[in-house]
Order: sequence, then C-alpha cells, then structure tokens
Amino acid sequence: MRETKQSKAKELAVKNYEEQKELLKQQGYTEENATMSVQKIYLMMLVVPAPIIFIFWNIYAYVWNVKWGAIPFQILTAHLISVPVHEFLHGLGWSLFCKNGFKSIRFGMIWEHLMPYCNCKEPLKFHQYLIGTLLPLTMLGLLPSIIGIIFGNYNIFLFGILGIIAAGGDMAICLGINKYKKALFLDHPTECGYIAFLLP
Repeated sequence: MRETKQSKAKELAVKNYEEQKELLKQQGYTEENATMSVQKIYLMMLVVPAPIIFIFWNIYAYVWNVKWGAIPFQILTAHLISVPVHEFLHGLGWSLFCKNGFKSIRFGMIWEHLMPYCNCKEPLKFHQYLIGTLLPLTMLGLLPSIIGIIFGNYNIFLFGILGIIAAGGDMAICLGINKYKKALFLDHPTECGYIAFLLP
C-alpha cells in the first residue's frame, strides 16, 4: 500500500514538473540541468562544510581551552531526530514564496540511499530558493554552533557541527546557484538538485 502511494505521489510530482517546465519554455526560458548524484551529495556533505567546521572548532578550542572529544550518544540521537526537522525547514522556507504555500511542498525518502528529501513544486527566484535551501544550515547548524561557542556548551556546539555537516549538500547547491542569479529554480522531482531556467 505504501509503495503504491509513493508511486502515485512520484507520478504526480513528475507530471507537475513537466507542466511547470512547459509553461516556462513557452515564456522563452531555456533550461540548465544542475542535478547531482546521491553519491556526490554525500561527498559534498564532508568536503564543503570542512572550512567552517575547522574555523568554528578552533575558535571553540581557543576560547574554552578544550580538546576534541567523543560525540555523546544523546547528541547523535538528537541529530537523528533533527533530520526530519531539517527537511521541514527547507519546506517552510520555500513555502513562504509559493503561490500555494505549503501545498507546493513535497517530502519523501530515497530508500536505497536512506536519504530524506524536500521538493518544491513551484519555480522560485534566486533569493527565494537560497533562503529555503540555507534555512536548515542556519537554524540547526550555525546558530547552535555559535551558541555553543558563546556559552561554552560542548553538547550544543557538537549538535551544531553535525547540523553543518548535514547541510553540506545544501551548501554545495548554493555555491552552484550563484552563476544563475537571474534564473528561476525548479526542483527536479526524482533527482537531487534543480533545473535553472534562464531567459536569453
């Protein structure tokens, strides 16, 4: 039953995507594919956040004179619980700019890779797409890391660091959209990433 519902939802998402794409093409837009493989997303989660983590850790270690220690089990648990919150924040950020609000947001899971996702069904402008993409990084990564540094709370700091790592793919996407500042962005319904639509 669940598989049937997922297949139906995927079918509707693809149909909506094709309709949106056709409307944009009729308006003179051309498309550029900016999707990434799941493997690349996971790699980006390790590579892209590394400079931020390096800077934050050295600040924390300098201010509070501590060394890196083991990650407590409760922090790992809290991080796992925050995964759906991460996706919800994407949806919340994007929904603010959608004509149909949260109805234009779709959540799902790529089970073979254990990767949850959030998908926006409407095309968004550069700043709109950027806000929704970076909201989890801000709320679950940067903010708790900074709070942890200010108050010397190691657990909150580590929670934020894990949040930054989890947003590595989002950060990679944001690095890529800078060359499309005048484009409209439409999430791909079945792949990681977006299609940028540009006017000649």
